[in-house]
Amino acid sequence: MSVLYIIGNGFDLYHQLKTRYTDFASYLEVQNQRILDDFNKYYYMDSNQELWANFEANLSNLDTELVLDELSDYLPGSFGGDFQDRDRYAFQIEIEMLVDRLTTEMKSEFKNFIVNACNANSNKINNIKFIANSNFISFNYSNTLEKIYKIAREDILYIHGSAFENDSIILGHGVDPSKFTNDLVEAVPPEDLTEEEIEMWHQEMSDKFDYEYELGVTEVNQYLAASFKSSAEIINENKSYFASLQEIDTVVILGHSMSDVDMPYFDEISKCIKKNSFWFVSYYSDAEHDELYSSVQQFAQSDNYIKLFKIDDFSSLKIA
Repeated sequence: MSVLYIIGNGFDLYHQLKTRYTDFASYLEVQNQRILDDFNKYYYMDSNQELWANFEANLSNLDTELVLDELSDYLPGSFGGDFQDRDRYAFQIEIEMLVDRLTTEMKSEFKNFIVNACNANSNKINNIKFIANSNFISFNYSNTLEKIYKIAREDILYIHGSAFENDSIILGHGVDPSKFTNDLVEAVPPEDLTEEEIEMWHQEMSDKFDYEYELGVTEVNQYLAASFKSSAEIINENKSYFASLQEIDTVVILGHSMSDVDMPYFDEISKCIKKNSFWFVSYYSDAEHDELYSSVQQFAQSDNYIKLFKIDDFSSLKIA
């Protein structure tokens, strides 16, 4: 038997690490209030999702119109007779600084948050028994596998990076940034306008989209591209690793929600491992059970090759 373990944040939560996105908000409240305020101000939620509980998905929900409108006071026309040469490009610079806070600085703070969460954890839970000589793909940024279970670093693929290594982590949403570019650049007038109103709208847009405003729009587009987590690129960068999984006949998923943004990875894994592989998937609540079962059905040969279990019961689960 050859086993692949796939590790998600539920694994860290099981080990009592405070690594929820809401914990990150609490961290920022103490360590970087400016980023916390920016996120609360400039991002919106889809449907009834909570802003911070769905932090990474909501990174695609930057309210670009609000950003451009709020910072438009830095456009040359807003200074009136007080405009000076040093004020030129102030609008672009302000947006650059905001984008830097929401990308580079945000990632740096997130790495620090994970490191702090790992170092603060004094729990001694280590009752999960891993089969020797197995493969590991971790979607977490923590060092739980290495620190608690002494799994060798070379046996772990940190698919989005590790907070304990010098390389930048991959933190972002899964929405193609070209969608946002079109939304920003290809503005169309509202419906049901008269010809006169349409002409006035075009004149307003013409006045609004001056050169420096367009520079600001470009900077916003830079954010939308920089905050995109391209699963296709990540898979391609790790294609040799995925190709090495051809002998895998058992997949054990611990604490991963199998959310839509990560489904391309599972699809790639299913293509590389043996067709008749068994899939063991942990779930936290009964409400989560059916959704996970439906997700893994896409990859298992049949329902006979699927077993769901609660992570608390993993130590007594027989996968051999």
